[in-house]
Amino acid sequence: MKKMLKNVVIIESNPHLEALFGLNLKIYVDCSVETKQMAEFAIKQFEESKNLPELIICRDHINAEQTALEIIKYLDARKLDISLLIIGENPPQIPGKEFRSIRSSLDLKNIIRSA
Repeated sequence: MKKMLKNVVIIESNPHLEALFGLNLKIYVDCSVETKQMAEFAIKQFEESKNLPELIICRDHINAEQTALEIIKYLDARKLDISLLIIGENPPQIPGKEFRSIRSSLDLKNIIRSA
């Protein structure tokens, strides 16, 4: 049986996608969801909180920010073992690093399945 997630952070600047992802994760995966608009805001939350997420879902890029890369660097620097799901056509390619990726933010079925 798949372990139920308790805490998920979604990094997404589009409020419609943010709401769509959040609602579906709450309904189908039975988890708590927090949303942040940029990696910078998520990282600030991680620094201030003792309750880190079990999964981070983010796009490869949000505007000029290399969102996924910023999160990967943060997790690596602190040696945090948090699952990462990257949405987008250009996820970072980092030798020795594995993470799940989904090409389209509209592929809701696979996003939920990957959580």
